[in-house]
Amino acid sequence: MQINSVSMNSRQHSYNTNFKQGLTQSRIERVKQLGFFDFETINEKIFNRYGIKAYSGCSKTVAYCAELTANIMSRTGFQLPKLFSFKPIPMNELGRYTGEDEVIINSGYDEFLDLEEQNRLCEGFGRGCIGSKHFLDTYLHEFSHAAHYKNILSKFGESSAYDIFWRKMEFLSPENLILSPIEKFLNKFFPAEAADIKNKVFGENECLMKSKNVSEYIADKNVSMLVSELGEDCVVGDLDSDLASVYDEDFEKTKNLNFDADKITDPEKFLKDCIKHFDGAIWNGDINEILLTHLSIAGMNSK
Repeated sequence: MQINSVSMNSRQHSYNTNFKQGLTQSRIERVKQLGFFDFETINEKIFNRYGIKAYSGCSKTVAYCAELTANIMSRTGFQLPKLFSFKPIPMNELGRYTGEDEVIINSGYDEFLDLEEQNRLCEGFGRGCIGSKHFLDTYLHEFSHAAHYKNILSKFGESSAYDIFWRKMEFLSPENLILSPIEKFLNKFFPAEAADIKNKVFGENECLMKSKNVSEYIADKNVSMLVSELGEDCVVGDLDSDLASVYDEDFEKTKNLNFDADKITDPEKFLKDCIKHFDGAIWNGDINEILLTHLSIAGMNSK
């Protein structure tokens, strides 16, 4: 399972995005004006428009957020889960994505029953320094897991995709695979500029590398990209660009990376390309390419 866990970490979130929370007073009033049984109508809409069988626990707020998230993900080219539920799961989890292709929001948190309380929950807890603190953070995070798995599924088939996503990726640490060899590379070959280059390459997003595994890393990165595009008012009408293709495009552009340390004249560009390549390999479930890129950077450090 892929989870969105609650963290009591008080560090600031990692993303430098161009929105506040995406939750405006007009949106709050819109949900308040929904009738009690409007959740049934929204659930039907989610199924008829997006093919997702939704159970929103008689909550108009949860149904509203699920439909809004499905709209956002669909407009930006991401594949959707087949099931959505609002039901109890362990209390250290805000949400979960399961092997049954189901996104779950934890009904144990009453905050999800009210849009303003949900917003405060995401602002106050998030996922330590990683959570975006957007009011849709948990929804977008779990839907991003679903999109990631289904992308791998489309490339490898059910048996291999399940093994890659649910087993192999669980043991791949972005900190060990990406951050650590890059830090060693900079300290060895560009010691005077190391701190400055590292800041330009990662900035506040260095915190992403502290994610539990590469699946969590790419889900968090995807949330960051989405909420940056949404802006302050969480406007979905302008989101017809195919953001899902970014990972594939970047992966293709960075296929021929040169790992000859002596010939790297622009380390900032080189490292940004390395990260794009990692992201593409993770998104596409290419375990061999993830490990090969890691070993190629680590190999430069041993020279």
